[in-house]
Amino acid sequence: LEEHKNKALYTREEAVNDLIWIKEKSKEDILKNGIRQANSTTYINSIKELSTLNDLYPDKKNKNIEDDDMVIKIVKASEQDEA
Repeated sequence: LEEHKNKALYTREEAVNDLIWIKEKSKEDILKNGIRQANSTTYINSIKELSTLNDLYPDKKNKNIEDDDMVIKIVKASEQDEA
């Protein structure tokens, strides 16, 4: 179990390093050749993926659940006001 855990950590670290590398290469290309769809998309996607891997933003699933709960509360409050 510990071996698999260490391997998973290495894989995550390697993924982060690769994403940083591709982000830097696409940034260099943007500075050298200007913004194009390919380099800008690569740059943006690498930033998004790094943010996801590093848990910089709350999980969208949790946000959707919170939004659904808020809608239910508003509907219930509205129904009580009508009664």
